[in-house]
Amino acid sequence: MLVKCNCYNCSTHLEFDSANAGQVINCPTCGMETTLYVPPPSPAPKSTVPASPPQQQFTVPKASMNFLPWIIVAMLVVVAVFAAYKWHEEKASRRNVLQALMEIQSATALGVNPSRYRELVTKADSTMNLEKTTLSRFGNSEFLSCAEKAMQFYRKANREWFDGQASWGAITKQDFEDFQAAGMNVNPADYPHNPPDFVKFMAALGEPVNTNQQNYIVPINKWLSLNWNAADFYIEKMK
Repeated sequence: MLVKCNCYNCSTHLEFDSANAGQVINCPTCGMETTLYVPPPSPAPKSTVPASPPQQQFTVPKASMNFLPWIIVAMLVVVAVFAAYKWHEEKASRRNVLQALMEIQSATALGVNPSRYRELVTKADSTMNLEKTTLSRFGNSEFLSCAEKAMQFYRKANREWFDGQASWGAITKQDFEDFQAAGMNVNPADYPHNPPDFVKFMAALGEPVNTNQQNYIVPINKWLSLNWNAADFYIEKMK
């Protein structure tokens, strides 16, 4: 098998039979002695398959890490401000409703006239309707229940006392139950069905009294006082 090697002196390529490897000859180019040798095999070519790119790793910049505590603090401040606003909104609604009811309470204690009384009841009803949604959203069920019960007594007095024309008030069995629920010691036995003054009053109006009626009759001032005292009970529970 023919192989090639280089002259040790002039690097000329010398072709010879591999069986003659090791012989010393004179180089045909430079005339100098050189030894024939079989060159070592060439190294295998390197693989041309591209290496996998290194995986990228995300590193949080040091500057960003420094801002993280401030971001958390800012979020906590926003939550605290929102909670404070909601608390203030709820407190303001409770105050508005209670103030409207206490205006009626103060007026009745000072001897209010029917016209002014109707004004205050209408105002309190309007305030209740305005604030009810806010108070319900924050779970003020007991507060709203007491406010509504107080208003029931105030509304009832408003209807009966229209223009101050009523001189007597009728107390039903349900009224007695409502008064007792409001902590009042009211005994039906203390209130007659048809007191003589009431019978005379109705006769003068040409309206004879039905002796079979089951309502208890009291003078209007006493009737108003009973309803207002019952309203006071629920207002105190709201404070």
